[in-house]
Amino acid sequence: MLTFEGVQGNMTDALPVISIAIVSNDMSYAQTLQADLLDVARVQCVSAAEGVPDEVDIVLITDLADAARVSSATDQVYWVTDSAALGVLDDVPIAGVWLRPFVRREVYQQQQRVVQQQQLVQLQIFKQTCDSAVEAVVITEADLDTPGPRIVYVNHAFCEMTGYSSSELIGKSPRILQGVGTDYDMLKRLRESLERGHSFQGETVNHRKDGRPYIVEWNIEPLRNAQGDIT
Repeated sequence: MLTFEGVQGNMTDALPVISIAIVSNDMSYAQTLQADLLDVARVQCVSAAEGVPDEVDIVLITDLADAARVSSATDQVYWVTDSAALGVLDDVPIAGVWLRPFVRREVYQQQQRVVQQQQLVQLQIFKQTCDSAVEAVVITEADLDTPGPRIVYVNHAFCEMTGYSSSELIGKSPRILQGVGTDYDMLKRLRESLERGHSFQGETVNHRKDGRPYIVEWNIEPLRNAQGDIT
């Protein structure tokens, strides 16, 4: 049985690098904007006549008149302005307006969205892998104190092994599987190992829903987020 304590956050240590093209006929203004963003993104300045370079994530325009010209390259076109009258945006093909003082914040929020999308994909892959695993998998919260650790995920193989449905297990503690023959000295060693943040391997007797005992081999991993905390 593969047992994981906690769900790994899969947070990246650094935010993804976003590629930005600033399309402007005012190169002085564009380069000032570029200088403000170079430490958070890969930025290049081009004139409206040059068009949008290949493989950019975001296009920033400083003149709303350029919107139609660059919108065919990407749907992530934003107008950077010191102030905006929303009425002038009717039927303009842009994704939004970024006020000049808050452009860095907007880029950071875009990076956060990319991270969230990546995490969602990773979690979906992780769940699909666990769902189809022939080994039993259970994921719990990190809190070891009663009533924890609460179960947050079990795969089909775990349900087959224990005789419980996933709805009967989610929110419960794996302690419901313990009974006559369970090695409580081993469980004490398990807790001490997890409190130190170590992996643990062991074997004990658990009990199915119908009361029948079975021998279970544990491979327990305390999973960590990017900050090193067990989650």
